[in-house]
Amino acid sequence: MVMLLDGEGNPGEHASDPGAEERSDGFILENGQNDEYPDEDTVLLGEAFRIVHHILSALTMTFPDGSPVAEFMLHIHDDHTAG
Repeated sequence: MVMLLDGEGNPGEHASDPGAEERSDGFILENGQNDEYPDEDTVLLGEAFRIVHHILSALTMTFPDGSPVAEFMLHIHDDHTAG
């Protein structure tokens, strides 16, 4: 599942396949919950990679003076902040 979140508490958006009609088995979470979604709420792995690549290729970072940062690595901390 490809999700786009905009800050804490934001419900976000996710990529979907409106034409899909089945359900997948999902997977077991650490707490034992079976995490299952209708196929229409997910996309195939290749499509997920294409979507993520599109998002990352559009993402830019600039220095305070406005000049672009050539390369950067985004790290997500345990408290869900980035830096």
